[in-house]
Amino acid sequence: MKVSRRQCQIIEMLIESKREMTVTEISRELSVSSRTVHRGLLEIEMILESFGVTLLKKAGTGIQLHARPEQLMELQKQLIHVNKTEYTSEERKVLIICKLLEINEPIKLFSLSHELHAAIPTIINDLDELDSWVRKNELTLVRKRGYGIEIVGTERVKRRAIELLAQDHLDDSMLLDNANESLTDLVSRQLLILVGWEHFFQIEKVLWRLDERDSTNLSEAAYTHLLIRLSIAVTRNLLGMTLSPEEITEKEWIQTEEGLQRYQYLADVMQLHLPPQEEAYITGLFKDWKRVVQPDQGLLTEDLRLLQFVMMLIHLVSTKLSVDLEQDRSLKEGLLLHIESTYDRIKNGEFIRNPLLSQIRKDYEELFEVVNSAILEIVEEFKVPDEEIAFLVMHFGAALERNRQKSLRVKALLVCTSGIGSSKHLAVRIEKELPQIELLAHISWYEASRISKDDYDLVISTVSLPVPSDQYIKISPLLTMDEVMKLQLFIQNITVKQSTTIGGKGRQSGYSSFDLITSIGSYSKIIIQLIERFQIHPLAVNSDAGIADLRSIVQTMCETMHERGYMDCVEPIVELLMQRELMGSQVIANSGLALFHTRSEAVGDPSLALFRFESPVHWGGLGDHQVRQILLMLGPKELDKQTLEILSEFSVLLLEPGFIDRLEKEDEESIKRLFSNNFELFIKTKLDGSDSL
Repeated sequence: MKVSRRQCQIIEMLIESKREMTVTEISRELSVSSRTVHRGLLEIEMILESFGVTLLKKAGTGIQLHARPEQLMELQKQLIHVNKTEYTSEERKVLIICKLLEINEPIKLFSLSHELHAAIPTIINDLDELDSWVRKNELTLVRKRGYGIEIVGTERVKRRAIELLAQDHLDDSMLLDNANESLTDLVSRQLLILVGWEHFFQIEKVLWRLDERDSTNLSEAAYTHLLIRLSIAVTRNLLGMTLSPEEITEKEWIQTEEGLQRYQYLADVMQLHLPPQEEAYITGLFKDWKRVVQPDQGLLTEDLRLLQFVMMLIHLVSTKLSVDLEQDRSLKEGLLLHIESTYDRIKNGEFIRNPLLSQIRKDYEELFEVVNSAILEIVEEFKVPDEEIAFLVMHFGAALERNRQKSLRVKALLVCTSGIGSSKHLAVRIEKELPQIELLAHISWYEASRISKDDYDLVISTVSLPVPSDQYIKISPLLTMDEVMKLQLFIQNITVKQSTTIGGKGRQSGYSSFDLITSIGSYSKIIIQLIERFQIHPLAVNSDAGIADLRSIVQTMCETMHERGYMDCVEPIVELLMQRELMGSQVIANSGLALFHTRSEAVGDPSLALFRFESPVHWGGLGDHQVRQILLMLGPKELDKQTLEILSEFSVLLLEPGFIDRLEKEDEESIKRLFSNNFELFIKTKLDGSDSL
């Protein structure tokens, strides 16, 4: 049996380990991506089976070999004599693609055979298997005797193929790692060369400066994607591989002044002199760089349709697993962020790629079935593909791990000067590896030396700080396993101190008692103000009302609030609320309730009101929504984080079983008590230290 050197390394690591090892640990040890390890495990299982050894996989814990001691000893002996190859079939195919995309001329079959230490028939077989991948990506694999092997296609399509390779085979941590120059893994190294890793940090500095200047707010995924595409474009240009003018779309030729300014800044820093079509292409990439624009200035950050879907999914999975995940805010926010970008694509039947589908199904077999059955109960109108189920499984797997590691919370500040991408990646790594750490904020080294020690338990920094060494812990941007262990020890010392303070109840948050009381007081004041101002208003409207009457309904509600003194003028608020309705109906499905919310300079203090129709009102293009009541939330344009958080809690309350029915049937005082009871639980959660203050 042939076994690659990497497969041997992984097996030997598992033999020597006395505990479960995570894929992240293995990938870090071997300097490869976690995707590479996941793929390798499929073949490793087959190898182990031939030796009578089982690979055990536990969700949220890791992987471990299961066999009698004598079996493991025999396996270790056999590995010494096994026929080791330089690369697996998967690795060879990636290297072949890299070689063919790296140059614009044919490569001889003999050259590939020699470079990859594989026989010519083996390379021919690899090329046969690669042909479908090449065609799927709108390229052509040319193979001619005496001519050689070449990938033919437009430069734009080749760049997209390089992006796909990077997404499939590289982790973000590898892209943002300063130590990649010493990488011994040839596959990862070749891919990094192909995407232009040498330019990454220079381009990231450009994006970071633009981010500060333009107040943008890209997600980590969008930021990394833009960084990869820009790096590939710059690298290909420097190698003389430019787009033809015909490859630029009509839309890309139309350039905005803002886009040109961003391109010019990049060109000046990188000293680029590119042809007009490349200028148009790169300027087009910057169109993904979106400002934070909220034309309607909504009060709630969540789309209620998606929030309802997420909460139902979490509830069903929790019930099926008999594990309470409904209080896991990270799970809710992670699912919302993920589903927001994929929901409509799934609904429209667009293809979703997940190269780790088969591995996730094997590693999380039970969890996959649970999530899949929950999805089938919720979504009836369209089929959710297995690729998407696998993505959702990873979110729930992380939540189960957090649930397992629940302990006293440690509040920390993070200092990372490597750029926004590295900072975000490090924060995600810390949250994953050490869920008991709650990151309060990202700060500068200057701020770190001036923040009171009473406000946090720990400062985590990637650079040396001008503060006493016992006040912070220094780690690398990649957070190695040694550093994870170091952090765990530090946290244990902190939690021991917390649990042995007066009365046996340590301070479970990074705040002093005074700060805690002040914060709770602020939350309470906002809640009391909203509940005291709450009123129910009747609305007499024709039951045949359609979309044409919606403006008059909104007008009536705003005039009522104006009379109560909650807004300075009516028309601007009407326009904002109508804009939001045109973007998407505010009716909560199958509830008979619509939620209208906005913030404006014309609004004084936050307010909440319920408008009840005397008879159901129909609106929508075909009158397809039957509405019996409207909840109206108004707030000033500038709001502090605490007020926004409390107002957003109302969106969660609306999805609680029976809550909307009680809004419809009960009187004003009863509803105020209902609000009070629910927000009492909210305040208790804050006091328990299980949420950020």
